[in-house]
Amino acid sequence: MENENQNVPVEQPSNAGGVNGNDSKDFVKFDSYKKALDEKKRAQDDAMQMRDELEKFREQDMKRKGKTDELLNAKDKRIAELESLIKTKDQTYTWSSLTKEIKTEAIKSGCKNPEKLIKLMSDDDLKELSQNINDDFTINGEALKNVIEKNKQENYFLFESSNKKVVNGNPTTKIEDDAKDLSKLSLDELKALHKKTYK
Repeated sequence: MENENQNVPVEQPSNAGGVNGNDSKDFVKFDSYKKALDEKKRAQDDAMQMRDELEKFREQDMKRKGKTDELLNAKDKRIAELESLIKTKDQTYTWSSLTKEIKTEAIKSGCKNPEKLIKLMSDDDLKELSQNINDDFTINGEALKNVIEKNKQENYFLFESSNKKVVNGNPTTKIEDDAKDLSKLSLDELKALHKKTYK
C-alpha cells in the first residue's frame, strides 16, 4: 500500500496550463477542441457523401431525359478538374521530395544553411534535378551530387571550409629557456624571431 502511494502523480493546480483565475483570455479545453474537430470532420464527410449522391441523382435524371450530351460534358469537366487536382498534388509532393533530398545532401557536404542554398540555386540546376526524379520520387544520386558540388563552388560562403588544418599534438605550457629581452634586440633579430614564432 505504501508503494502505491509513492507512485501517485503529483496533483496539478487548476491553473497548471499557465492560465490563472484572473486572466480574461479565452481558452478551449482539449476535449472540447477534439470534439469540435471530430464534428467538423463528420460534417465534411456527410457533405461529400451527399454531394456524390446528388451527382448520381443528376446523372440518372439526365439519362432518363435523354440529355446524354450534357451528361458527357459534365463528366468531361469533372475529369479535367480531377486531373488538375492530381497534377497539383503531384507537383507539390515532387517539390517537397526534391527539396528534402537537396537539403540532406547539402548538409552532408557541409552546408550551413540548405534552405538558402535552394533559394540561390539557378533554375537550370533545379530543372536538371527535376528531370532526374525517379518514379518513386527520389533523385538520381549522381545528378544531385554534381549540382551540390557546382553550387558549393558558386555559393562557397554557405559551406564550411573543409581545408581546416588541425594540429595533432598536446599543448605545452613550457616556456623556452632562450627567452630574450625584446627591447635589446635589433630590428633584424625581431623579424627573425617573428618568423620563427609565427611560421
